[in-house]
Amino acid sequence: MRCGSRQHLSAECQHRNTKCHACGKLGHLKAVCLSSQKTCAGGAPSSQQSGLKFSGHKNRKSIRAVHPDESEEHRGGESDDSAKVTWISQVCSGKERHLSAQLHINGRPLRMQVDTGACASLVSKQHWKQLGRPRLQNAEVQLRTWTGESIPVLGSANVEVQYGTQTCELPLIVTSLEKASPLMDRDWLRNIRLNWKEIFAISDPVPPEISATPTAPPELDGLLQKFADVFEPGLGNFTQHSVKLRLQEDALPKFCKARPVPYALKSKIDAELQRMQEVGVIEPVRHSDWATPVVPVSKPNGTIRLCGDYKVTLNPQLKIDHYPMPTPEELYDAVGGGKIFSKLDLSECYLQFPLDEASQDLTTINTHKGLFKFKRLPYGVSSAPALCQQIMESVLQGASSTCCRIDDILVAGKNSEDHLSNLREVLNRLRKAGLRLKLEKCRFFESGVEYLGSLISSEGVRKSPKKVEAIRASPKPTTVSELRSFLGLANYYAKHVANFSTKAAPLYKLLRKDTAREWTASQQSAWEALKEALASDTVLTGYNPDWPLILAADASSVGIGAIISHVVPDGTEKPIAFASRSLNAAEKNYAQIEKEALAIIFGMKKFHNYTYGQKITIITDHQPLTSIFGPKNGVSATAAARLQRWALTLAAYDYDIRYKNTKQHGNADFLSRLPLATQLEADDSRGVFWTDEEGQGSEDWPLLAKDIASASQRDTDLQEVLRYTRDGWPHAWRGSQEPYLTAT
Repeated sequence: MRCGSRQHLSAECQHRNTKCHACGKLGHLKAVCLSSQKTCAGGAPSSQQSGLKFSGHKNRKSIRAVHPDESEEHRGGESDDSAKVTWISQVCSGKERHLSAQLHINGRPLRMQVDTGACASLVSKQHWKQLGRPRLQNAEVQLRTWTGESIPVLGSANVEVQYGTQTCELPLIVTSLEKASPLMDRDWLRNIRLNWKEIFAISDPVPPEISATPTAPPELDGLLQKFADVFEPGLGNFTQHSVKLRLQEDALPKFCKARPVPYALKSKIDAELQRMQEVGVIEPVRHSDWATPVVPVSKPNGTIRLCGDYKVTLNPQLKIDHYPMPTPEELYDAVGGGKIFSKLDLSECYLQFPLDEASQDLTTINTHKGLFKFKRLPYGVSSAPALCQQIMESVLQGASSTCCRIDDILVAGKNSEDHLSNLREVLNRLRKAGLRLKLEKCRFFESGVEYLGSLISSEGVRKSPKKVEAIRASPKPTTVSELRSFLGLANYYAKHVANFSTKAAPLYKLLRKDTAREWTASQQSAWEALKEALASDTVLTGYNPDWPLILAADASSVGIGAIISHVVPDGTEKPIAFASRSLNAAEKNYAQIEKEALAIIFGMKKFHNYTYGQKITIITDHQPLTSIFGPKNGVSATAAARLQRWALTLAAYDYDIRYKNTKQHGNADFLSRLPLATQLEADDSRGVFWTDEEGQGSEDWPLLAKDIASASQRDTDLQEVLRYTRDGWPHAWRGSQEPYLTAT
């Protein structure tokens, strides 16, 4: 090429008679002259000018970026100063030492070579995949080697770059070079202030790729291409039904005026309102009985999200959908036994669900540009999480090794083939439902992923390293607010720590209003012990229905403890969860055999979701209980009444009971001697199971006294029993009244 452009043939180039200022020959510009490699046009310094020394040139390709639209500006003349040819510095394939910086691109770690002479930041296709495949756009750039050899450009992406506490959005070019080290150009260096002392201290070569979790099979690319529509930018549209918001019977419309807009945010709010109209999220209206002020929420990329402040208008008058949110433990158990994981993220989850016509009017927002009604489920509506969870569970119901918490979907697999099959099934269901994923936030074929604050891997569930580090590095609380914040973060991992509440008791004491708030040696010791316990590497295994279950229970003079565990294939025991509690005043007067029995009942009820419906082995260090609670033995007529009732409670379970020496029973023994401070009421007379005759769920809870009275008034037998109790029982009664004779 004579000028560097690929938009025309050499014979048609306007510079075919231009004199080169480097070699003096006709037919090309100085910028593309092969006899001079010391000058970089467009202001890009050469390797010598940049102050960085390179060696081993034969192992390196120099790449330049040519903007085709700019090259057409040159219309004759001999000077090549107007030729805007940008040069990218060296892209190395050797093992030289480099200046490099550790960054996070879209939340994923990547070490990049620092080159102040480069005019574009680039990564290879392999790195692009490992960065979560950020969405590519057509790149107005061409790359060539010094010999004119073309290097294909896959595209460019705007990525979120994090370095220390700095975060910004920057452009990144993706090439098909397999061995190209990630390169950071001078434009990035203008936006990111690097720690040069740290960079010059690093002497290791740039790693060729991010440390990978299980290598994704070639079939993954084909799968993602097959379901490319699921990853398309923009909003999905749930096709199965519309969402309905239900008002209370006495609800009255409420209209709030628009709030003043900060001048600095006005242009961003205008742009967001325009965008939301274009994608069909909102629609302008002239009149509405309802109007909610908006709250702009800043996002990390500099844009904003507009949320209605529905807590002052709609939320107090809504009938809240009572759909149970799955606990983290339930979600972890759903993917138990997985070796490979993929995490999927719905793109603007709530906004993918259309509202019915009546509900759209309820969600009207009042802005400085007028009234707009939401056509999709907006953020800020109190029933939105439950509605979304219910929909997502219906979409994914029956999908193997899959769980979801609103917009976060986790898919597991025992091997690559199994995981690929599970992933295909989930993507197919999302496609049928009209839902879309945000590719930049999805992760595929990982050996471990962070999910709901915990790190899930084939080994089990660990505490999130980020949160543990936050706990370990936290300074001593100086205010009640700081103490609550610390305990709130620490409490999330209580299931990983035996005797958490006892360790934290001195700290919780400071939260009581009737206690002097003084940080003493007791609080200091408790704070340090709690941080140490939370930083420990306790691993909880996930539930696997194919592995045997063991419940170890024990009691001391002050508390009871239980551990539910799996016997894994290698024969070792791995805990699923810990539980303990203190004994109340009455329970402390129990005989030791009753305390030991209470520990078993506590553990079976506490872990009912694990123990019911599956064979379980109960371990106790109190040998008489193996006879009293033995599943093949009848209920002992000579045992205390309390033990007889507990034996009947255990009859609902499929279990064996074994004796283990106290010295070998240390895990449960420790929990019982240092129990949680939480007090549970004794519930000997309470039934183990509950359901109503119509099979209704939790939306009918809580059960109130007036509900019982109302039902009793409609029951013929109970009305007669009430009359008999008041006036005296007759000599004859109906058979249906016999259960009430124990009251006479």
